[in-house]
Amino acid sequence: QPPGAAQPEGDGRECAICLDAPPSVMYMPCRHLRLCRQCYDQRCSKWRRDLHQVRAENARRREENEGIKRQNEGRKKEEKIPLVELLDEPEYLCEHCKERVVFAGSREEVRQWAARAIT
Repeated sequence: QPPGAAQPEGDGRECAICLDAPPSVMYMPCRHLRLCRQCYDQRCSKWRRDLHQVRAENARRREENEGIKRQNEGRKKEEKIPLVELLDEPEYLCEHCKERVVFAGSREEVRQWAARAIT
């Protein structure tokens, strides 16, 4: 590229988050290699916390819906109390292409994961 030309985002030489360490975690199936292990671990921890919170809230809402279903027994359709909607569970997405990540790891871990027998 000519001097002064814009560099593509995440040119592969540095982590897309900290812009310091080299990327070392590859996502599957998109095969993007954009994050260092530390930034991936932090991002994954946040996703796990969010997932845990959503699942706990959905468990509470399912319990609430059971009570509503009991209250609705014998009621006419127009008198029924509406059920509480469940929250969508967050998915871990590639920060570059927004595709759902089904596996993440080093290149070697990805090779081992991809070589596993399909059962």
